Formats: sequence, C-alpha cells, structure tokens
Amino acid sequence: MSDTTVTTTNPVAKTTVKTKTPVKTTTNPVAKTTVKTKTPVKTTTNPVAKTTVSSTYNLDVLPSNIGAFIGPKGSNFKKMIAEMKKKILNKSTEIIPSEWSSVTITLKFDKADSHMDDAEDRSYDFIHAIYECEKEHEKVVREVLDKFVELHKKENEMYKKRQIKGKTLVYRIGADLRFIGRYIGVGGSNVSQLKKDLSTLPLMESVNSITFKEQTKRFDGDFRNIGIRGHDEHILMFITLKGTPDFNQVQSVVEDYLESHTTEDSSSEDSYEEFSESEKDNSEEEEEFDGSGW
Repeated sequence: MSDTTVTTTNPVAKTTVKTKTPVKTTTNPVAKTTVKTKTPVKTTTNPVAKTTVSSTYNLDVLPSNIGAFIGPKGSNFKKMIAEMKKKILNKSTEIIPSEWSSVTITLKFDKADSHMDDAEDRSYDFIHAIYECEKEHEKVVREVLDKFVELHKKENEMYKKRQIKGKTLVYRIGADLRFIGRYIGVGGSNVSQLKKDLSTLPLMESVNSITFKEQTKRFDGDFRNIGIRGHDEHILMFITLKGTPDFNQVQSVVEDYLESHTTEDSSSEDSYEEFSESEKDNSEEEEEFDGSGW
C-alpha cells in the first residue's frame, strides 16, 4: 500500500511552471505605438511663401498735375486701389473687409525729374508710381494705372476745351418776373457793373456774357437755386466765363447783386425783354457747367 502514494506528486509541479511564460511578452508593442502618432503633426508647419515685387513705374502725367491725378482728398487713388483688388479677386460688386485684407498692395506717387530725349531733342515730364504687390498681381496693378492715366488725359482735354469755350453757370432765381428789367438796368448798366464785379475775383480770366430768361419749362442742365425758395415764378440767369474762380465767391457776388436790385424802391424799369449784354452768348454752342464746385 505504500507504493501508490509516492507516484502521484510529480505531475502537479510541472504544470505550474508553464503558466508564467506569456506574461513577459505583452509589454513591448504598447511602447511602439506612442512614437508613431507624432509623425504627421510635424508635416503641417511649412506654409507656401508668396513672392512679392517692388517696382517704380513711369506714368505719362505732368508733375504739375499730380494732385489732379490723385484726385481731391485722394479720391482717384482710392478708386485705383479698389479696382485693382476687384480685378484680382474677380469681383464686380463691393469687396467685404475680409476680402479686402486678403490682397495687399502698397502704392504711392512721386514727381520725376525731367527726362531729356537727345534723339527727339525734347524733354519729357512724368510721375513715378511706386508700388509693392505679389508678383502674380503686378500685371493688374499696371493695367489699372494705365487706365487711370488715359482717363486723366481725357479729363485734361475736356478741361482745355472748356477753358477755350468758357463755362456757363446757371442760376434759377425765385423772384417775380418783373424784376428782370431791374437786374438788367437802363441800357444794361446793372449787368455791366456785375461783370466788372465778377472780373475782379481771383482766377477769373473774363466774363463773356450774362443773360436773363423767364423759365417756362423744366431745365435739364446743372443749376443752383437762389432767391425765394418755393416761389411760383422763376428767372434763369446764365453767366458765361473763362477761368477757375471759387464758385462760392461767384455766387456770393451774384446774390448781393440780385438783392440790391430786388428792393421795391429800385428805380429801374420793371418792363423787360430777353437780354444778352454786349458779347452775345451762343448758348447752344456752350458746354453746360459740369458741376465742379456746383
């Protein structure tokens, strides 16, 4: 009976050793996965650099006209920048602030020294456009600058023509028609005095004619209302002049003149006929006043 108890203890000890082996092999793969997740983050930090260009572009504008080219308070300058950005963004409507800031253009103008062309034996005067923009936008910048140079030339031509032919200022006077005779005066004396008064204004070259006319229908040109507002009768007054006077000063002289001849104790005749003083003015050939200062 003692032989059976010894042989049953050996197999139990062998099975307990085998269960410890797989526990050590599970720790390595976890460490490797944490290193791999950092790789894609590094590849997103390098933006594409944009190429900018700085240049000076000659414009066929007289240095003395640089102010007119830029415009009053920079009005033309603002239009240039806006048109450049619209073309670059391919937009025809107004640009919202976020779109405006997405395109950067710096621009300024400067007078250039006279350039002597020996071949033609003459000098050329022009201005510089100094700009900075992205290289791909440079063509648009130059195209817009050239466009505004052409517009400037056309405006200059129109201005010269007006200087030759004269401007016609039109006043719509709220007053009784009977006062036309008083405005004219005996033998045109009052109109002659008004011409002299206007001729003394700064930058006034000449006053060619002054004409009065009863308004019987709508007047479609540019004019200023003076006299009694809402009056049921109106007189049209046409003044043709040459020069570039301050039009507020012109109006001030005209209003003083009208007031002095509209009082009831004025001795001039109340009867009238359409009148053009001395130098007859061909209204059909005159350009209507274009509204500058009007």
